[in-house]
Amino acid sequence: MGSPSGLSLDYRPSVTKKSGGFVDMGRDGRLEERLRCLEEERKKIDVFKRELPLCMELVNE
Repeated sequence: MGSPSGLSLDYRPSVTKKSGGFVDMGRDGRLEERLRCLEEERKKIDVFKRELPLCMELVNE
């Protein structure tokens, strides 16, 4: 049995040209974007953890 001509096991990530080089828009690019978003959310949580005790003191006064 022969394999269909359109199917293969080769991995070819999609790449977009940007000024300064190529940006991988494949799986690695999506993972990097998600990681960046999660790091931004963690920074927001850290600020909240730092300011919450001060807010509680103001409310209790």
